Amino acid sequence: MVNKHDVKKRMRQLAAEYIHEPQQDAYKLDDTEMMLHIGPQNPIQPGPFLIDLKLSGETVRDSKLYMGYGHKGIEKILESMTYIQGLPITDRICYLAS
Repeated sequence: MVNKHDVKKRMRQLAAEYIHEPQQDAYKLDDTEMMLHIGPQNPIQPGPFLIDLKLSGETVRDSKLYMGYGHKGIEKILESMTYIQGLPITDRICYLAS
């Protein structure tokens, strides 16, 4: 018989795979390499995105970038505004460029 806790656990696993969220922050691939997940919110990042780094010691061997976390629907919001009304919103999109 299927336990409801097993179903919830499996649903969380499937959701994590679908949206590219890691189950843990880092894990070993073998004796010399490990995979490190950074994001989607991290103090070193200028915006919300996820980076998967494959490390060998302190050397980055491979990386994957997932940018799907940045969409806020700003274009649709600004369609009904004038240029002056939209300025405060565009200033909040990227705090580094404004």
